[in-house]
Amino acid sequence: MSATSLYKAAATLIASTGLATLCAPFTGGMGTIFTLHRVIPRRRDTDFQPNRHLAVTPEFLDSVIARVRRRGYDIVPLTEAVRRLKAGTSDRPFCAFTLDDGYRDNIEYALPVFQKHKAPFTVFVCTDVIDGTAILWWEILEAVLASTDTVEFDTGKHVLNISVPDALAKCDASRTIEKHLLSIPSEAEARARVVALAEQYGVDYRAIARELGATWEELKRAVKDPLFHVGAHTVSHPFLSRLSEAEIRAEVSRGRTRLEAELDVYIEHFAYPYGFKEACAKREFDIVGTMGFKSAVTTRPGVLVADHARSLHALPRVSLNGNYQNRAMVDSLISGVPFFIGNGFRRAPVLT
Repeated sequence: MSATSLYKAAATLIASTGLATLCAPFTGGMGTIFTLHRVIPRRRDTDFQPNRHLAVTPEFLDSVIARVRRRGYDIVPLTEAVRRLKAGTSDRPFCAFTLDDGYRDNIEYALPVFQKHKAPFTVFVCTDVIDGTAILWWEILEAVLASTDTVEFDTGKHVLNISVPDALAKCDASRTIEKHLLSIPSEAEARARVVALAEQYGVDYRAIARELGATWEELKRAVKDPLFHVGAHTVSHPFLSRLSEAEIRAEVSRGRTRLEAELDVYIEHFAYPYGFKEACAKREFDIVGTMGFKSAVTTRPGVLVADHARSLHALPRVSLNGNYQNRAMVDSLISGVPFFIGNGFRRAPVLT
């Protein structure tokens, strides 16, 4: 059984046995910040979908919003979530929905679902995505592997020659190449490797960003809806841990300033690109914490507890992963039980 299947089975068991409901008052904390990326109709054209985990269907999003409300959760904007954390108490559990990067489908498919439920949400926007110049390497890699039955990739130490005759082999190759890309210590070098791979296989990486990203005009229309909030997510979606402090400040401040100028909004919240510990840790938290944001969110898993008021620039989120689109999974996640178990039957530590 794969790790994905094992995790899904465990979470389903937690919900179906009633453990999630029983333990939620003790493990569920004050609330949850959900992470999403793309919201698109289910793809049926191919079995090769290495980025499946980044996408949920509009129908699943609809069911999650309805379900958390039935469970007694208030759906609040991030500013209200932060206010409740700082107050240290909330009469009702709460959740906030966030979507990363700035995909067009956030407006085309997600916004109507949130409008149906009158539910606020935040889109964390990389300005290069909106400019159509972002190097979305995970999408580029998918396009390259979909186009060929063999792939060569220069790791810097040696050249991988991988046969990819079917969807399973392509998914394995995608994970292998991704691992190498994420291990490269230089942001510029990692991007250069992706661009070289795209050019080698005739993939127009610029067209991918233009096709998938929202435009400035689309964003300007969307922010007129009071439910649609915008947060900063840097200019180019870099591994911040690969950058100097000056480069981090430039990425964060330039992205924020551009959003405020283009959209005529005040940006109060930030999301770290990638968000896991290898990409952002104490140094990055400390830097962003001095830049005037009310909060900053990671992708480290966990529910919110009162102690997170001490680490508002290192908040955990709960991923609505496209591999786990079922109601039992949602019940397990908001209960906090999987994170409690994963942390050795202790509340997850506050990140500082």
